[in-house]
Amino acid sequence: DKTESVSIVPTVVSGWNIMHYLASEISQEYFRMIIGRFSKDVYRKEVQIRKRLTDNDSSFAAPQSIQSNTVDKSDLNSTPSEQLLSYQKKMVSKHFSSYLTRAVAEIMKDGGGTEIFPELPGSHLQLSNPALEFIKNVL
Repeated sequence: DKTESVSIVPTVVSGWNIMHYLASEISQEYFRMIIGRFSKDVYRKEVQIRKRLTDNDSSFAAPQSIQSNTVDKSDLNSTPSEQLLSYQKKMVSKHFSSYLTRAVAEIMKDGGGTEIFPELPGSHLQLSNPALEFIKNVL
């Protein structure tokens, strides 16, 4: 008897409407990358927390993108939702700040002003700074 094991690989499909209101392809691509990466890493962390709870195992590994050699002792005494929130804050402050800095630098280098923003239905605001609008939409 052969039994085939099915492996489910979670993927992130990013289809944010707000992305289309950003000024350039660079802005849109960075938006897609940052939001997708954040969503994927948070999902992985949530799966790990659930697995640790069901296995009653006190050891865990963070996703490879943000791996550390030590387990935060406060995580062991906090609820799963507190652990996930703490992880999200660490991701934004340590990991994604460098992505945002690089993205803003490239968007500013690309240049452009008011004329670079798309004229889409509902775009009634007068936008003038592509880098600022990118940061406002990501955060």
